[in-house]
Amino acid sequence: AQGFLHPKRQATLRWAPAGAAEREEGLLGELNPVLGEELGLRVPVALAEISLDLFLTESKNPVKFQEVSPFPSIWRDLNLIVDESVSHGEILGQIRAHGGPWVRQAVFFDLYRGKPLEEGKKAMTFTLEYGSPERTLTDDEVNQARERLLENLKEKIGVSLR
Repeated sequence: AQGFLHPKRQATLRWAPAGAAEREEGLLGELNPVLGEELGLRVPVALAEISLDLFLTESKNPVKFQEVSPFPSIWRDLNLIVDESVSHGEILGQIRAHGGPWVRQAVFFDLYRGKPLEEGKKAMTFTLEYGSPERTLTDDEVNQARERLLENLKEKIGVSLR
């Protein structure tokens, strides 16, 4: 137990690689409220310490780097209405698989349930970054790529545009 952490709100992170002994790789918890009070803090503070060696030595995927493009990105939002059973991961998977070569990244950033949406539906918003390493894309090219993606999402998942 760490004295600077809350006595009942702390954990030790342990890792046991295949065939090796378990070892301590970090800790997390809430700052001890007595210490927090002494420091003049008025709200609970969470702390974490994690060994980076764990990520560097145990990662099965090599670190990949991608050169930064000298050409600007174009951002588009996709505000979709989907069945309650559809996860954001399912949509992100479809975007990655069928978004085309210009989708640099896709980020889920908003979820809405309630009126005026039908019962059993929810609205999910994603931001897509489009770009090319060879040239600046036009608005028309990005809009066409977005429409192709939207058609795919309608066909595969049954989304509609909000």
